[in-house]
Amino acid sequence: MATSDGRPGTQAWKALPRDVRHDVIRRAGYGERHPDPVTAAVGAAWAREYLARWWNRPPGLLLPIVSGGFAAYIYDYSAAAAGVGLAGMIGGLQLWRQRRMARDVAAAETAEPGPA
Repeated sequence: MATSDGRPGTQAWKALPRDVRHDVIRRAGYGERHPDPVTAAVGAAWAREYLARWWNRPPGLLLPIVSGGFAAYIYDYSAAAAGVGLAGMIGGLQLWRQRRMARDVAAAETAEPGPA
């Protein structure tokens, strides 16, 4: 079941209930794989697809730092433009957080399953 952009892992990940996705991410944060092998495989497929996207290649804090610098510089000229820079900074921090979660899930693929 592939999405229109050809990412079956992402489609399967989104099909999981929200609490199951949170459980996969929480266990991965502790270095554990999900006890259900199918759910663990779906999480690992999502993590590999997420980390392979082009916007995950630059260093994680690059976008927030550049956006924050832009906001500070442009504030003298336009508060609205500074707001755009701050929005980019917040978006960059969210991408960084999600990238970190995906790395944890990908690393937990080879770990022992945690207790059920």
